[in-house]
Amino acid sequence: MKDKSTIEEMPDRTGNEEIEDVKVFEKKIQKGIRRNIYTRSLIMILAAAMVFTGVKRIWQYEQERSSWHLSDLEQLIDPEPYGEYAAEENAFLYISAYYDMFVPGYAAVKRSYPAFAERKDYGIYEFKISMINCFRSNPEGISGYRGSDSCIVIDHGKLIKSGDIAELEMQDQYTAWWSMGSERYASFFHVPDPEEEISELPPSAYVEMDIRLKDPVSIEELLKIQADHPDSRILYAVTYADDDIVSEDNVIANTCGFSLMGPGLDIPLSTEAMEKYPYLAKESEFGREIFAGSEKYLQSLLNENTRKMYAEKYLEHYLSVLDLFHNNPVLDLQYPEKEIAEKALADAQENGVRVIGLRMSLTKEDAFMIMEKEFTESVHIADVKMSRFDR
Repeated sequence: MKDKSTIEEMPDRTGNEEIEDVKVFEKKIQKGIRRNIYTRSLIMILAAAMVFTGVKRIWQYEQERSSWHLSDLEQLIDPEPYGEYAAEENAFLYISAYYDMFVPGYAAVKRSYPAFAERKDYGIYEFKISMINCFRSNPEGISGYRGSDSCIVIDHGKLIKSGDIAELEMQDQYTAWWSMGSERYASFFHVPDPEEEISELPPSAYVEMDIRLKDPVSIEELLKIQADHPDSRILYAVTYADDDIVSEDNVIANTCGFSLMGPGLDIPLSTEAMEKYPYLAKESEFGREIFAGSEKYLQSLLNENTRKMYAEKYLEHYLSVLDLFHNNPVLDLQYPEKEIAEKALADAQENGVRVIGLRMSLTKEDAFMIMEKEFTESVHIADVKMSRFDR
């Protein structure tokens, strides 16, 4: 027979055990609930992250697909030699052509090679360049060209000049002079008498002068002017001026033309591009010596047949640049340059190409001679230096 006290103690121990079991069970339930909550929360977070990533990738894909790319420009070069930089090299031809047509006395060269372009955002590219001041550069060769660091930004196809453009400040006066005419320009700006200003210079001085012609001349006649002044250089020829374009302050570029000196457009074109745009890459196709101030080139202009040959090449080059911008509307020039290029092309097709003005780097003696020429209507001094090697 069991002891009575032992029997009475058994229910108490069983009750305690049951209580402990309940507590353990409750803890397991709570732990399971928490685990379930954590699991569900983690699943929701992962699901949200996946949705966000998916949406972001779709947005990026759409942005990439719909944004402007350098490859949207017409391919002018054989891409194989340039590898991953082919699109940059190709786009730089357009930048060089822009400077050649719209920026008298300057040329654009790449500041670094091969990585001179940087993609800033969707459709936005920044090109690191140097602006070469042809007047202030070493006349003995392109290695001596004086450059000013700057950049060109192509923002969704719109070509925008930016960066350090201090050396283009005189360009504002140049465009104002062309837009307003000599008399009106003189009423807005302090303009010293050109003869007095030049007479005060030493015999070794050079003058950068803008010349408005009384009557248009052919490119061959332009080269005859160069041949008659071998110690001076024609930097740029003005072929079109739009007097209908006037800004509120009347200081606006209303001209276009082509450069006769300076580096740029030296990237060899593909065979197809050369056929479509003859002599577009003028330096590689004409011969570098022309644009490096070669005495051989200047002497060759004494020959009438040679002048005729070069005149045809310059004409083809100018028309090719006009065609290039016309055929690539994806590259949006700033106002009013786009309109000027279109009007200049129409004018060339209808009336041919004639030179109405020029920018020259002149010796002091030649500067006086040019001002006295019958073909000169008016002149504007853009810059002076004390000798040909003064930079």
